[in-house]
Amino acid sequence: MALLPCYESPYQTLRAYMALFPCNESPYQTMRAYMTLLPCNESSYQTMMAYMALLPCNESPYQTLRAYMALLPCNESPYQTMRAYMALLPCSESPYQIQRANMAMLSCSESPYQTMRA
Repeated sequence: MALLPCYESPYQTLRAYMALFPCNESPYQTMRAYMTLLPCNESSYQTMMAYMALLPCNESPYQTLRAYMALLPCNESPYQTMRAYMALLPCSESPYQIQRANMAMLSCSESPYQTMRA
């Protein structure tokens, strides 16, 4: 990234980088690597917005959220992540659909009532 011309976005670079991957490498591994390259002043939520724009059409943003949650630092709550994710949703998507998706991602030990309270 230090070699990039000034006018090239790190997101364009990520798109190019993903195109160079071997077939057996997951884009989620790439996301983990990409997040370590981010400048300190860039939010991981901005990165998520850019990453979602790079997803293939057949991949659900819910799958992406599951992967993103796996990349969160241990001190960040998944509820903070859900709030950020909802802020990235298109206006046409209902928060009730999101709640259904979030419940599908709960660990077996967590009650859906705890999630609704959050």
